[in-house]
Amino acid sequence: MPPANWAYIVMGVSLLFNAMSPGHRFRLWRIDASRVKLENELAAVFGAGSTLGDITRTDPADKHRSDDTREKLDSLIERFGQLADRARRQSLSMLVPMGQEMAYRYQEGVIYETLAVLRAFRSKVKKA
Repeated sequence: MPPANWAYIVMGVSLLFNAMSPGHRFRLWRIDASRVKLENELAAVFGAGSTLGDITRTDPADKHRSDDTREKLDSLIERFGQLADRARRQSLSMLVPMGQEMAYRYQEGVIYETLAVLRAFRSKVKKA
């Protein structure tokens, strides 16, 4: 193969990797935006400014035992789980530029921590 063709192949691969970068950033942005949206819904249940530590230390009150609140918690747990699965699939994708999977892993960590707190709180609501 002539050297000029090799140059075209190298340039084509370079362009492919450069084109993957905006797609990666877009997917990561959508995961982050979805997580923030769910966290805002979580704040509606526990109050604005509530942290995961606050939720962990909170004893379920009567408002947390209502059917509406339990349904919201179950829905949030399910949707956080789906988002964690989506982040995991993206972090393992061949289209993610090398080294950039750590941004997805960070999102996964935040999501899994939130899920653990919500599941623990939900079990406290069921016991009481």
